[in-house]
Amino acid sequence: RLIVSSMSQTRCDVFNWLLLPLAAIVVGVIYLPLGVIELYLLVAYTLLAVATHLHYAICVVQELADHLGLYVFSVERPPKKD
Repeated sequence: RLIVSSMSQTRCDVFNWLLLPLAAIVVGVIYLPLGVIELYLLVAYTLLAVATHLHYAICVVQELADHLGLYVFSVERPPKKD
């Protein structure tokens, strides 16, 4: 997000909401004897982080394609709008 913000000359977010579940997992691991549950929490968090990053990447690609008037993953150009 920082790279896209700097390329578009906009300000990036100061806080990323993905830090909240990570902080909860870290606090839980420090203060509670979670055992194997820690592994499952970290796997679930990793899947959440990957899914949100993929969603962001797909949205950026779609916005760029709309702005440039291109089809994503296609050689043909869309018809011009009048």
